[in-house]
Amino acid sequence: MYDLAVALAHCIGTNDYPCFRDALFKGYAEHHSVPNAQFAQLDLFTAAFYVYYDLWVIGGTYLHPEYLTKEMEEMMYRWAAFILQYTKNHR
Repeated sequence: MYDLAVALAHCIGTNDYPCFRDALFKGYAEHHSVPNAQFAQLDLFTAAFYVYYDLWVIGGTYLHPEYLTKEMEEMMYRWAAFILQYTKNHR
């Protein structure tokens, strides 16, 4: 699920996300059998990826602040909002 979460991470929050997710699941299922319960864990693995990536970006921009662009900052806020919403939904 982590690999699928990484593949979909940049689509979260867009109107096209459901289409991308469904197409990825369908294509993946053609090659690997995955129980639906496992697909249900996608948000957990997406949140884990966002935590990892945000920490990586923060570490990198601490050493090289010029790498923190406005787009990167907006993306990190969007991901933080996803993580917060996920934790609220799964207490």
